[in-house]
Amino acid sequence: MQWFKPLSNVFLVKNYHIMIKAGILGSHEKTDEYLNLLNSMNTFKLIGIHDLDDKRIIDVKNRHGLKIYTHPDDLVQEADALFAAPGFNSYENLRNALRKSKHVFIDPPLNYNKQETRNLISLSDEADVVVHIGFPHRYNPAFLAARPFISPRVRMIHAHSMKQYVEENNKIHPVNDIMIHDIDNILSVVNSEIRKISAYGMSTSNASPDVVNAIIEFHNGCIANLTASKISATDLKQITFYNPANYVAIDMLKHKAYRYSKNSDAEMPLFSENFSDLVRECIPVKNANEIEDEFNAFSNSILHMKSPEISLENTSQTMRVIQEINSKIKLTSNCS
Repeated sequence: MQWFKPLSNVFLVKNYHIMIKAGILGSHEKTDEYLNLLNSMNTFKLIGIHDLDDKRIIDVKNRHGLKIYTHPDDLVQEADALFAAPGFNSYENLRNALRKSKHVFIDPPLNYNKQETRNLISLSDEADVVVHIGFPHRYNPAFLAARPFISPRVRMIHAHSMKQYVEENNKIHPVNDIMIHDIDNILSVVNSEIRKISAYGMSTSNASPDVVNAIIEFHNGCIANLTASKISATDLKQITFYNPANYVAIDMLKHKAYRYSKNSDAEMPLFSENFSDLVRECIPVKNANEIEDEFNAFSNSILHMKSPEISLENTSQTMRVIQEINSKIKLTSNCS
């Protein structure tokens, strides 16, 4: 992707700054956070929202003063960029938006097969538009700060993502909605093909799984062990990368990162603590909002005619892994 068609529906503000007309297709648990951030940014001009849930959309209108579009095609027609919630990111909806040359920010999970993915990539190239897949944890400040300390030869990875149980979270899927972000981060780090995937699920209601454990084995010898739960007492999101000579521990929620190594007679590194025979180095983490940074990446791709940082191409493997894990869960625990 090298060139984009000029934006047809934009707002000009002081100093000729371009604001992209954006519409919201569908709502979810983070819609309010999305709207607050988009309204505070100087790159997007929100024009309205469409959703099938009348009560929820009225609540959104009252809180944010957004225009309600009763038909999605009207919103697609007027906007230059669309933020598509999981209920509106179907192949048909995305194909329709791309045929009208609209930029799209898509919240996963995505359920496109290989041929549909190829078709969507071809359509986005023909229309010269950006399709950005929403994986905010790629922009998590603790993860970004720790990445330079993760060895290309990382041998083992442990990821734990737990969501505090509340009744309204029953619709959340531990793989499609929770584990998916750890998988994406791991695949962005490990430069190797996958050799084998194992998955185990546990359900307290004999319906969908409440807790899932997955093991991903790579051809280079690295093994990733991931656990996701929607029935935890507290929220937790931690991931540890075991390098050949040390390990890096990241707390994605508290935005903290540390490198641990065996003690030696060498001079103690700066920002380090001594835990008996183990040295902990604090990795400096900047104060940032991962969702805002991802929205900025989306707008930069549009305004500066660049390919998206997280595209259909480089997330297709993540979605294939998700599909395989879900199929293995059904075989091992009879969860659906």
